[in-house]
Amino acid sequence: MSIFPNYVKSVRQYLNNSRVEYSLQPFQVILEKINRFRNEFASLEDDQLKGYSQCLRQRAEAGESLDVLLPRAFALTREVISRTLNLQPYDCQIMGGIALHQGKLVEMQTGEGKTLMAVFPAYLNALTDQGVHILTFNDYLARRDAEWMRPVYAFLALSVDAVYEGMTERERRKAYGADVTYLTAKEAGFDYLRDALCYHAKEQVHRHFYYAIIDEADSILIDEARIPLVIAGSTTEDELSLDVDTDIQLLIQMAGLVRQLDRQTDIRFDRYARTVHLTDQGLRRAETLLGIEDLYADSYLYSAPFDDRSVVSPVEAAENAGFQSDRTIEGLARLNCALYAEFLVKKDVDYIVRYGVVELVDEFTGRIAERRRWPDGIQEAIEAKEGLTIQSQGRILNSIALQYFLRLYSKTSGMSATAKSAEKELRAFYGLDVVVIPPNRPCIRQDFPDRIFRTKMAKQKAIIEEIVHTHQTGRPILVGTATVEESAQYATALQHARVACQILNAKRDEHEAQIIANAGRLGAVTISTNMAGRGTDIRLGGADENEKEEVARLGGLYVIGTNKHESPRLDKQLRGRAGRQGDPGSSIFFISIEDDLFAKYQLTESLSEAYLVCVRFENRSFPQPLQERANSGFQTELSIPDQENEELTHPKVRQKIDHVHRIIIGQNLEIKKTLVKYSYLLEQQRQIVNKKRISLMDAENALTYFHEHAHHHVLQLQNVLEREELAELCRLLLLSHLDRAWSYHLEDVADIREGIYLFRVGQLDPLQEFHRRLIGQFEHMWQNFELEVIRAFLDIHSTEPQLMSIKAKLPSATWTYLVNDDPFEGKFRGQFLKIMGNAIDRGLRLNRF
Repeated sequence: MSIFPNYVKSVRQYLNNSRVEYSLQPFQVILEKINRFRNEFASLEDDQLKGYSQCLRQRAEAGESLDVLLPRAFALTREVISRTLNLQPYDCQIMGGIALHQGKLVEMQTGEGKTLMAVFPAYLNALTDQGVHILTFNDYLARRDAEWMRPVYAFLALSVDAVYEGMTERERRKAYGADVTYLTAKEAGFDYLRDALCYHAKEQVHRHFYYAIIDEADSILIDEARIPLVIAGSTTEDELSLDVDTDIQLLIQMAGLVRQLDRQTDIRFDRYARTVHLTDQGLRRAETLLGIEDLYADSYLYSAPFDDRSVVSPVEAAENAGFQSDRTIEGLARLNCALYAEFLVKKDVDYIVRYGVVELVDEFTGRIAERRRWPDGIQEAIEAKEGLTIQSQGRILNSIALQYFLRLYSKTSGMSATAKSAEKELRAFYGLDVVVIPPNRPCIRQDFPDRIFRTKMAKQKAIIEEIVHTHQTGRPILVGTATVEESAQYATALQHARVACQILNAKRDEHEAQIIANAGRLGAVTISTNMAGRGTDIRLGGADENEKEEVARLGGLYVIGTNKHESPRLDKQLRGRAGRQGDPGSSIFFISIEDDLFAKYQLTESLSEAYLVCVRFENRSFPQPLQERANSGFQTELSIPDQENEELTHPKVRQKIDHVHRIIIGQNLEIKKTLVKYSYLLEQQRQIVNKKRISLMDAENALTYFHEHAHHHVLQLQNVLEREELAELCRLLLLSHLDRAWSYHLEDVADIREGIYLFRVGQLDPLQEFHRRLIGQFEHMWQNFELEVIRAFLDIHSTEPQLMSIKAKLPSATWTYLVNDDPFEGKFRGQFLKIMGNAIDRGLRLNRF
């Protein structure tokens, strides 16, 4: 293989400030050593190979460098895979495994065997007896890959297990104790947060974080990383404090109110449909329905009066409204939550109702996210909207950003088919360099240019026609949609056209995998959300080898995308379902300028009326400067049809769509940078609290703490309590108060973050002010913690009632939150800004502050 093309790529990437590695020469040197050992191992008996594996493990545990052991370990693994799975790993998989061991992110095309590639570094690093985590895309893949590779690990005397939703604490602890554990990044992260809430070390399920191999790394590290891991819970105290007569009735009242509003006249959306608010007419209608004169009146807005009403400026008014702890906007906030739930959150798209419970749909996988809820009152608003029992909101107990969680591992590496386009983000946020491994067989898939339509209706009609026409030839078709709702719409349309199809709506992983594996059969039409069935190869002809040649002759799998994603990487991943391992195939996207993505960024307006209406300028008048361009002969450039069902073929339309995509990528990158800036200091505080908590989990340390702060009372209690009883009481008391203090601190931080925009109004640096307030709040948290825990300790006179009281305050149930932690761009944050903006504006005009 000539390395000249790779050398040219390397130079070009260097000039573009990129560090993507194309040269495989360093890996080929190691590969040659591996191949020499391979011949030696091929002649050994099974027992001899097993003995050699034990020898390698002893050398690793004795401290010998894994780099020295790598050639032998990889050669041994290659031979064992051949004997147990009857598969022959390719050289490209071996070189990819070397790069993974070196802590790099490997780009390898879809269908090239990344699952098998991960076994090589997993085995080598598991020899240290510290455990290896292989982070997969979903629970099904975790279970499937663990079972698939189990014979290899068992032959090599290594244990393997998987972690997935629904497992008991005991089962999780056993799985984490295995030499190699397959699981999702979210599951590992949430277990870490739960461990941080445990009151006994024996209750924790994780062990030391040593090495993580991340499958579909760019999706996990970039797309999903925008959603922080947040765990919330409720206690007996929380449940008793829920005011059924006021809070729940208010929720139900607001849900009924918004259903009576007119979408056209009473409400207005922002330019990207991220927020919704009342128009002046809608405000008057809401006040009439509520039977009040002024929705912004103090008596309705606030649960407690504001002491100082002598506000002299809008900036000062805004700051007081944003940060006064004794001032709440309960009524208006509930109304806006109800508006959000009614008009911006869609049933069967964002959530489903099953067994009388609202269950969220993960926006990246399309799957049900168990034990996940919306924060800030939105969950309750949706429950009221659907007429369900309203659950206790509870409170946030702990959180961590995915970037910081992954930094707990001593070493991380990853693999993906689309890592190269995200290499700058991967290097900046995770320190991962990208290595491109060429496919074992060249990809011959045809990727056709997008077909662009003016309206959604025209696009959908063209897609159905394309499917019907292609289906008549017998060629298999995979249709990738954005939502479950859209999948159902296309399935219904195809039913009317008498085309049988399979629907994958990302609800049953095992069922999906079986269907997607047969999506390459003759005449198969499969409609799927883009992420459904991911990780499963689509083989031409399915399990029937006789059909493979016939399907290949017809052109292979035909992938049709019905929408563009915010990230072009996701579009590439959908295209990659076709043309695997040198198979023929083709892909195409049908889009319209009315699609949600482009409507969100106002593509229609930015293209201008001249691009979208018609080419006959003679009898039309256009706004300047379009009229000048029309008069100067601009119309001769256009080939825009005057029938909306026809395609838009003008190159400027395509250029503008590409431009919008680049803007979206830039915005998302800035959001991630902002997240890191705003989460860094909070993460340092979390580490301080976690370190203190670990220390206090030792009962003797807890007893020592009270000896230092309340020595006289400790001596009194020692006269009536056994030392072990007293130490246990001290431990539970300290941990419960520390957890409560940290939880309240997170709530305070959320309040500060919600009001960040107000600093901009005051021409202050939001980040600097956020950090200043965060530091002050953290100091205040520690002071309150020490005062409260000493006060509680001094009230102790006997052990049993006190223990029962403490345990009643411990979390009785936990769940995870779906939040966007961005201080400026979040949907609900924008909604909050609108609430406060309206309140401040109207309040100042009416002199109510």
